[in-house]
Amino acid sequence: MGLSADGLECIEWLSLDCVALDGPWHSSVEAKIDSKNRLILNGIRQTGRWDGSLLCASTPKRLRLRNVAGDELIISLLNL
Repeated sequence: MGLSADGLECIEWLSLDCVALDGPWHSSVEAKIDSKNRLILNGIRQTGRWDGSLLCASTPKRLRLRNVAGDELIISLLNL
């Protein structure tokens, strides 16, 4: 089994916090890819392919990412 050039098939869940820099997580927008490789964006199943982007009304402060192995990572986006 190989990976595509962008590797998006390894991502299970993404969430942006546009509220807080630290402390409790506020999921402003999220994307989940289910076991059949279908996209669920903010709880609504999508029909098209996911382009790998998440749009937020305000500036995102941090990103939470979970891969298919269950590993989670939180990345601060303010200093990028």
